[in-house]
Amino acid sequence: AVYYDILGGEFVDPLGGIDDIKREILDTVAPAVKVFGEDGLRLMRLCRIAAQTGFTPTRECLDGAIKNARLISDIAAERIRTELEYILAADKKYGVQGGHYRGLKLMQEVGLLGYILPELAAGDKMEQRKDFHKYDVLEHSLRCALYAPPKVRLAALLHDVGKPYCMNTFGRFAAHETEGARIARGILSRLRFPVKESERVCELIEWHMYDLSLLTREGKIRKFIVNHLGIFSDLLALKQADYSACMDDLSLAPCVKKWRAVYDKMMSEGVPMTTKQLDVRGDELIAAGLKAENAGKALSFLLGECAAGALDNKKQTLVRAALLRYPEN
Repeated sequence: AVYYDILGGEFVDPLGGIDDIKREILDTVAPAVKVFGEDGLRLMRLCRIAAQTGFTPTRECLDGAIKNARLISDIAAERIRTELEYILAADKKYGVQGGHYRGLKLMQEVGLLGYILPELAAGDKMEQRKDFHKYDVLEHSLRCALYAPPKVRLAALLHDVGKPYCMNTFGRFAAHETEGARIARGILSRLRFPVKESERVCELIEWHMYDLSLLTREGKIRKFIVNHLGIFSDLLALKQADYSACMDDLSLAPCVKKWRAVYDKMMSEGVPMTTKQLDVRGDELIAAGLKAENAGKALSFLLGECAAGALDNKKQTLVRAALLRYPEN
């Protein structure tokens, strides 16, 4: 509602918008209850603009949004998803540090989380072990998104979405990563996220607890890396964000430190990271006597054994191992 008169060479500001900009304030051009009551998507846009600019909504603006929070239920899922994606990347728009966290907190204050992500909102005030967690389940999830790089913020936001379900159903958080992946799949489908992105996010959620105790043997970690190479760097980023969100500790997560060391060791050893890097091809295994239907499984098996250090990446050795694993009969 700020205009510029090109011929007159001056601003026209009937509602005091320039002063609001200087004071970094967000307000509506009409009574807030009316403005938000006309279009529920404005609720998301309020959170997004506040997140991107760092501006603070007036009390009247917030109250108007809160009174109309239910109207977000009338908005198409695709439009909500778009605004949520903008909020998760809000800090990159104008360089407002922590802008994405600010946007998510505003969604919580206005009451949008309960309508858009009720499974996540169920973690509000759900306490966790004080020796591991400084915050309740919901706040921990929001802070995990705060500490995560943009590419994994959606997974970070939803990584513990299984905790409320597990606590309410079983009385404990155990297996929340498995239930969380299932629940997240439903959420992402409901919000019309692309299938490929949804599967990536759910895979990250499913594995974010793996080796948290640091007891998994190196050989298993090496196999895990090659079997999940496509998400490996994102999984490390999620694990780090999860660790930092527990106590606001920005030091290197012990699990991330361990896994990076294992990966670096594999690189220095020249371990094959994909089946294409094996010293044998599927057609060569078939020519050596392997059934064609077993070729793909054999290559995956050989890759895992090479990764674990159980086999040398040499053609003769690989062929012999494949034939022993999948004998003709």
